[in-house]
Amino acid sequence: MATPPQTPLRAITAEERTRLERIAKASSERLDRVRRARALLAVADGETFAAAGRQAGFRRGSAVTDLVRRFNQQGMATLTIAAGRGRRPTDDANARGTIVATAQAQPERQQDSTATWSLGTLQRRLRRDGMTRGGTSTIRRVLQDHPWVRTELTQILAAVPTAPVAEAE
Repeated sequence: MATPPQTPLRAITAEERTRLERIAKASSERLDRVRRARALLAVADGETFAAAGRQAGFRRGSAVTDLVRRFNQQGMATLTIAAGRGRRPTDDANARGTIVATAQAQPERQQDSTATWSLGTLQRRLRRDGMTRGGTSTIRRVLQDHPWVRTELTQILAAVPTAPVAEAE
C-alpha cells in the first residue's frame, strides 16, 4: 500500500515545545501520549517521518503522517485519545434512574415474593417492568455509584449493635 503524501509539520510554538518535552520525559505519563510527543519533537527537530516513527516506537510508517496532520489541525489535543474509543456504555441515564428508583421503592410482597430486595429479585422486577438489559452486576455497579445507596448502607451499618468486648482478667 502506498504511503500517503506527507503534510509538513507547522511551526511549533515555544509553549507547545515545552509541553511536548515535558510529556516526552515524564515517566508517569501514558505511553501513547509519550510516543506521540516524541514523534512530534523528532519531526520538529528535522527528522524524517520514518525516522521519527522508529524513535517513537510506532509500527506503521504512516502513523507519523497521520499524527502530524492531526497536530496541524488540532494542536496539543492530538496527544489525547480520541472520543469514541473503548467500550460503549450499555446503560443510559434513564436506565440508571429506573434501577435506583426501583431499589428505593418497597417491593410488592405478592408480585415480587419478597419483603426486601436482593440483586436477583430486583433484576426480575426490572425485567417485568420492561427493562430488558442489565444483569445483577450492572445493578450492583449502578447502586454502588449512587449516593443514596452509600447513605443507606452507612445508616444500616451504624444501626447494627456491636457485641461488648469481654475484658481479660
